[in-house]
Amino acid sequence: MVIMIRDDKSNPSTGIRCVFSYNGSATAAPLLHVEIATGQPAEPAAAPKATILWVSEACDDTKDGARDDQAWIDFLTEQGYNVDYRMGPAFGNGFWRTLDAAKIEALNAADLVIVSRNMNSGEYNNGNERDQWNSVKTPLILMSPHVARSSHWKWYNSTSIPNGGRLMQPVNAKHAAFTGVTVDEKGQIAAIADARQFQILGVQTVGNGTVIAKDAANGNAWIALWPAGVEFYAGAGQSASGPRVFFGAGTQEVAATATAPAVGRGELNLTDSGKAVFLNVLDLLLQQ
Repeated sequence: MVIMIRDDKSNPSTGIRCVFSYNGSATAAPLLHVEIATGQPAEPAAAPKATILWVSEACDDTKDGARDDQAWIDFLTEQGYNVDYRMGPAFGNGFWRTLDAAKIEALNAADLVIVSRNMNSGEYNNGNERDQWNSVKTPLILMSPHVARSSHWKWYNSTSIPNGGRLMQPVNAKHAAFTGVTVDEKGQIAAIADARQFQILGVQTVGNGTVIAKDAANGNAWIALWPAGVEFYAGAGQSASGPRVFFGAGTQEVAATATAPAVGRGELNLTDSGKAVFLNVLDLLLQQ
């Protein structure tokens, strides 16, 4: 018995057409048309994940011809997010330095805004820029404590920006930020991959915000959340039009020496556990 099948475009049909068998030699076998159509719609394509607008100075302090924070973009893209990274006129001259109506509209149209550690904080605090950034309605994650200081966007009442350690201490291990994340016997998370410097907030409380995680060594705020419409701290005179999170991550730039290569500004420095916390925080904000 021989079954031969070909696509006969001149004989379309609906419903289910049977496959017929032929008992005889292959050379004399007829060509049979087989078409299956159940009348059910095709499965829809998976919905794309959120669009993240990535704000960065695009500094290349390692002088390798690439943005120092590019690995963050690659990581988020691998997770299925659509990352919008807009270049300015040159490395170290960010697209978002000066806001206008069109740029503010783009910020408000995104699902999430992430402000990279790859920043020059003074370029985002000129004139009314503090008011402009705090008025963005989209949920926003800030990774640069330099920008969050009381001298800049007024998220916390200090200008202290100490280095962070490698162990993160959840304030409440049952918080959704730590879902599925491995902790050690002390309830701590090995969040940072290596000894390269990075900074967190130089305070243990954040005014009217909530500390989600601390540095295990000194208790300084590592992850903090502020709700929309609430003054960041008493006397700040500033509140945000959308939810805000500080998440300390991304390296401090360090010049090359005779014995060590340069460290870029805002390089990805999280372990797998640290990345899991970061993605959980993204999900929390995207649900706002």
